[in-house]
Amino acid sequence: MRHVRHVRHASCPVALARLVAEIADRVARLSPSHRDPEAFHMDKHTLASELRALARAMEAA
Repeated sequence: MRHVRHVRHASCPVALARLVAEIADRVARLSPSHRDPEAFHMDKHTLASELRALARAMEAA
């Protein structure tokens, strides 16, 4: 998980907004590739994991 380090700052509204925008951008770019079909699923699971970590951090804040 590349971006989970940012979850520590979930209590800061500006950092939280940037993190959510970054994840949204990555979701928008997410698409299957005929060259590496597994990469799509790995990226999808990584994004889901990061969103779950963000939700946990927000609940704890």
